[in-house]
Amino acid sequence: MSILRKIAQMRGKINSHLDKIEHALKTELDTEVDNQCDNTIGETVEDIKRKKIDIEKYQQQMDDLNKYGSDHQTLFSLREITPKADTFDQYLQTLVDDSSLNRVSIACKIDRKISGFIKEVASLGTIQVQKIPINLNLKRLKDKQAQLVGVKNKSINDIKLKLVQTIKLDASVTGCCFLPDGKIVLCDRSRNNYLRILHPHGALMFETSMSPSFAFDVAYIDDKTLAVSSDNSQNKQINIININTKAITSIRTEDICHGITHKDGSLIVCVKGKGIQSINIQNEKSTTIVPCDLSHYSFIVSSDNKLFYTNRKDNTVTCCDMAGNIIWTFKDENVLTDPRGIAVDSTGNVYTVSYDKHTLIVLSADGRKSRQLLSKDDRLHNLNALDYDKSRNRIFVSNLVWQNSC
Repeated sequence: MSILRKIAQMRGKINSHLDKIEHALKTELDTEVDNQCDNTIGETVEDIKRKKIDIEKYQQQMDDLNKYGSDHQTLFSLREITPKADTFDQYLQTLVDDSSLNRVSIACKIDRKISGFIKEVASLGTIQVQKIPINLNLKRLKDKQAQLVGVKNKSINDIKLKLVQTIKLDASVTGCCFLPDGKIVLCDRSRNNYLRILHPHGALMFETSMSPSFAFDVAYIDDKTLAVSSDNSQNKQINIININTKAITSIRTEDICHGITHKDGSLIVCVKGKGIQSINIQNEKSTTIVPCDLSHYSFIVSSDNKLFYTNRKDNTVTCCDMAGNIIWTFKDENVLTDPRGIAVDSTGNVYTVSYDKHTLIVLSADGRKSRQLLSKDDRLHNLNALDYDKSRNRIFVSNLVWQNSC
């Protein structure tokens, strides 16, 4: 296993380093012993031995004179030996004065870091267990049987819309989203870039200014947190808003952002000129999913591990997987030009609006078929914002709320 090899490699590096510094310390010890014992002390001892031989010779001479010599001979020899004995005393004093007779002590002082290492480092490391999700779709036989007898994806030809409610606002809405409880969040560009939350019946419940940033599009993160993209070239960022406290934090982006959606802890945004990028909310690290030349007013939505986005530069709607692999692209300028907002219903059908044609279009889940649902005759004009409430089967289109009755 790679983990065991990693542990063994680390242990080997530690052993090798300890062997190296141990050898260096022993070499230093041998050198000092040679210098002190074999050289300095050895020379002193040899010199003292020679002096000792001389003294012993003089001592023998004195013993012989005492036994066999006359007084005259003894006196004469004493005069000769005495200066030599005095010279030996001076030699001994010199050894004392120049520290040649000092005792040599050799000790080893262990580095404090080594002692600290032994006390403080209790392990080579820690074992960390991380579960990494795999991108694997399993189709069970039971599921396949259910598909055969269950409800198929409803044809776009069966979709019927019924007007439920009209909300009249003095606002220029560029982005919107439904909250789980049915409330509607709007990005209003007409009045100092306000973010507004409406009651399902249209009453204003919450608003906060996004100035100096712009409020272009909004994504639901959790019950108290929303993410708002900004297409202000002076404030290239995404704002995270706590709707309970109105506190705002910002995430810097490479360029101005338009459409935005949230998926599994990451914000997926349309970045002008860069493409589709995923930004981790925790570490703010960005990754390009689809590198492409996106225009401004591009929108994106995620559904069933797929991404759907519009690009008004080439009048296309594109579907790709979460890794950026293109699944299909719809382009028919007789049906759709200048596509803006985008949404997906519970059966996989894709909704978008044509700003130029003032129409609401639905595309089949495979991107092969299209159908116009609403037009200028239905009081639609210059559409931007679009979202689908899957739990209540409702679609919000710019300044109108409709109910999908299929």
